[in-house]
Amino acid sequence: MRKQFVFLIIFTVLSACGGRATPTPDRPAPISSVPTLFPPFVLIRSDFCTGIIGCSEGLASNPLKVAMPPCVNFPVTHWQIWLCSLVEQLPTIYPVTNSFSSGLDPYYAWIISSNNEFLQTDGCNSGPPNQSLGPNEYPFSLKSTPQSLTLTVAHDLRKFCGKIPYMSATYIRGVQGDAKSNMFTWRGVQGKKLELDINLARTDDDSAWFRVLLHFRDPRTGQRYIVNKDYVMPDYLPIYAMSWNWPYINSFQYPGAKIIIPARIPADSLKNGANHISINLADMALIYFPEFSAIEPDFLGVEIAVEIGPVINSNSVEILAISLD
Repeated sequence: MRKQFVFLIIFTVLSACGGRATPTPDRPAPISSVPTLFPPFVLIRSDFCTGIIGCSEGLASNPLKVAMPPCVNFPVTHWQIWLCSLVEQLPTIYPVTNSFSSGLDPYYAWIISSNNEFLQTDGCNSGPPNQSLGPNEYPFSLKSTPQSLTLTVAHDLRKFCGKIPYMSATYIRGVQGDAKSNMFTWRGVQGKKLELDINLARTDDDSAWFRVLLHFRDPRTGQRYIVNKDYVMPDYLPIYAMSWNWPYINSFQYPGAKIIIPARIPADSLKNGANHISINLADMALIYFPEFSAIEPDFLGVEIAVEIGPVINSNSVEILAISLD
């Protein structure tokens, strides 16, 4: 009995460290055995795949639910005029859904999104937005282990439909019927830092982006806000604000958001290899949305993403550890 009891204690402590890298001499084991806020890296699912929604949305038997009108955030950014003008009807039925899930609790899981834009081009997307293709179907690659979560987008000499593939891992609360309304209230997030250990690998800097997105929501109006911070970027861009619309009702990103993209400075791009990112959440948010001091939005969660343009290139991030302390 004593041996079994000791084993149970060890197993419980190890299980509580999900979402953290294996301890090494330069990264000792956490002193606290309190479980991290973030799910273990092996708990993953696709968008449109919760207990309430199910994993079949997008098939002929369960068409994709699209809002009408599709846009609620104005003024519309120029590349969404086609969507918001209602000139073209969004498809609601696809050959497959590309849905998957590895956890019993869909809300305590990393949501893996894979978008192979552009929607209007036939023959490139087998499934709906955020599940355009399977998670390991060219040009996407997903590797999920107890130690890390790796997202890769890569173009080689094969046909890729001239898309701009985007892949992300998101942990977010308070959406898709989740009984938990947020990760933190605005007051609860004060002084908290997002700590992120990653490995980056890209073939070259041409049309390659790595970013961390912070998701917020006004608890009174439901208005969503995102700080979309690029840590790898090929192009200079001054601070940029846009209104982004996402009309897919059962998506975790519905209905879109007011987005701020902090200034992109290519010389500040992180190098390939191991990197550590530390973000003071409230301070970062207030820089770009000073109105948050009055709105006091909820913090919903974090999205970690890689993207490349329509060029021959590869871009990958391995998430080794993530915490919010």
